[in-house]
Amino acid sequence: RCTTSWSALQIALRNSETTWYNGRSIPMADFIKIFYVPVVYTYSEATASKSDLHMLQLSVLSVKQHIGNGAIHVVYYQQEGSGSPLVSWLHEHDVTVHLEASDGTGSWGMRSDIPKYLDAEYVLWLHPNTMVMDHFTIADFGLEITPALAWNGDTTNPSVVLMHVPYVRESMVELEGKNDEEIYNFFEASRTHLDSSFAVAEDQEEGEENKIKIVDFGQKEPHFLDFIAKEKDKCRKAPCQNRNKCVLVQQIARLADKEFLVFPLCENFVHGTNTNKQDCVYLLRDLSSSRTRVDSMC
Repeated sequence: RCTTSWSALQIALRNSETTWYNGRSIPMADFIKIFYVPVVYTYSEATASKSDLHMLQLSVLSVKQHIGNGAIHVVYYQQEGSGSPLVSWLHEHDVTVHLEASDGTGSWGMRSDIPKYLDAEYVLWLHPNTMVMDHFTIADFGLEITPALAWNGDTTNPSVVLMHVPYVRESMVELEGKNDEEIYNFFEASRTHLDSSFAVAEDQEEGEENKIKIVDFGQKEPHFLDFIAKEKDKCRKAPCQNRNKCVLVQQIARLADKEFLVFPLCENFVHGTNTNKQDCVYLLRDLSSSRTRVDSMC
């Protein structure tokens, strides 16, 4: 374990973008909440939809809202000649972009390439369809942090994965040439589990004493506008039935309004939902401009 104060402070000065040889956890992190875990996304223009694009923007904004000093990286596959404005948007929001040769948003192949770009002991990989709901540091992963990878659930494509980067780096030669299923099976053999407050499904009822740290909308076309429309009236009535849902509803609306994402969001998310574009814009603007924080009513 990393036990010296000098080493721990050097890790903090480097924003945890470094490695340490004598252990995985940082005991000092329990009482000094400055040891952040770099957040990493993988994104491919070849497979991403417009919904993925806007969900990535919202997810990045949620990280910046709750973990302001934490480093954010995107391993990004850019199609030739695309000139995507998303890369410029990411740079403008202090996100480090690493251009990747292979494609596949959220694929295990792109995830296993992360050590090519980051020199860190741990990173937290997030799918674009996630929203950070609360502040967290490396201390929230416990003293016995995974020596490999950690995620929750039985899915073969989890949305939140804690990665021990030196382990993944050492595995890269063995993983070369393998497909997604083979890479998953390799990591599944040694994976551990995250705390239950990470990667909570958006439709899960509140029951945990701890605050939910990350909400997972699932890796399907997310229809959270219907979710917002369904929950907003419940959240306006005190006491609200589910604090986490109410905070999520207003957080999405305020982040979208602040970053001028209301119109593009409504343009791309109303298809296949029960909300039309005009109602969508009104709904998000109404929630964003509300003087009452819905979580104060819970």
